[in-house]
Amino acid sequence: MRADYQTDRPDGRFLSSLGFKQHLVQDHTPRLAFDPELTPAEFPAWQERVRAKLRELMRYPEPPPQPAPRQLWSEPRDGYRIEKWESYPEPGSVVPFLMLVPDGVDTDNPAPAVHCYPGSAHPKEWLAGEEAPWPGYPVRPHLDRNDMARQVVRAGMVAIAVDNPGTGELVEQPETLGQSSLGAGRVKLSQDLIAMGRSYVGLSAYQKHVILDWSRTLPFVQPDRIALSAHSLGTEPAMVLGVLEPGLAAVVSNDYLASQIVEEQHLGPSDDGGRIRNTIPLWHLIPDFWLWLDLNELLAAMAPTPLLLTEGGHWSLIQKVRQAYATAGAADALEIHQYPAFADPATRVTDGKPLPYGLTLAEYLLACNVDVPNHYYKGTVAIPWLQRQLLG
Repeated sequence: MRADYQTDRPDGRFLSSLGFKQHLVQDHTPRLAFDPELTPAEFPAWQERVRAKLRELMRYPEPPPQPAPRQLWSEPRDGYRIEKWESYPEPGSVVPFLMLVPDGVDTDNPAPAVHCYPGSAHPKEWLAGEEAPWPGYPVRPHLDRNDMARQVVRAGMVAIAVDNPGTGELVEQPETLGQSSLGAGRVKLSQDLIAMGRSYVGLSAYQKHVILDWSRTLPFVQPDRIALSAHSLGTEPAMVLGVLEPGLAAVVSNDYLASQIVEEQHLGPSDDGGRIRNTIPLWHLIPDFWLWLDLNELLAAMAPTPLLLTEGGHWSLIQKVRQAYATAGAADALEIHQYPAFADPATRVTDGKPLPYGLTLAEYLLACNVDVPNHYYKGTVAIPWLQRQLLG
């Protein structure tokens, strides 16, 4: 544990500007934070306020009518076919995506669909078990477990795999800039979107929302049985859509239950005592978001949509989301699993204890029961759960 933000002044004020920032954040509660005292009768009104504010914060564009998605090719695979499509969500934008359709699924035999959103720089092609989108694409860990879309289609459901912005085919000049586009490119994209009044999360959610709406029109998809399944970075647009689209059949969030505000409140200024630590990356930040909401509020506001969390989280945040689902009369619709390393309650030594201040990032993640090297898509949990929700 490192030193927390400190001041020696008797008036408690900070000479350090970062210290003043910490004063702003330290006791902050979002204006639309879930109140555990909320009654079941009051829950829908709170939920609607969250939905309205979130839509405002996402800064969705309002473009004129755009072309419908277009299929580029289709190829057979063992037990399914894979199709490549392009979406045109707003002027100037093209978003390719992959669709995997099980053999035997057609207009006479429609199937549920699962939209699959990858983690960080993991491209949609690897979600589908295909080759990288361009030569030299940097190898990501857990390729054998993160083939989410292929796991979904092999379980009898249509899978739709969409890249994160600035990832896969959506990078700038891969033939010359290569993997630098996955890092510096994402930073530049995020900061320039913020300067334009938008955000990386808002762009990601909007692009995926357009494809989600279109998928409901497919004659071989059951429109009332559409789910989202997301890993790591992909969980953020999934949380947004999970709130904005209450008609979804299910949502899988394959990451630990997080709070950006709690993290910032409890992390110290340095991880090593010598350098200011990296803060929450720009691509996670949404202008004005902390004033109103936090990520765990989005999960709470999804109730009663069936929700699966596969990588635990801090006990206090889990308690909050459980309470929200109970208030909504949907306690059984929420299922939470821990990392295998923390499946035994005896290993969760911080549960029930207050979170200290001045933590390093590693200490904070350990307090949240996060097993960082084993952060991968928990298909052995998620796929059977999706089958129960969508196939019955």
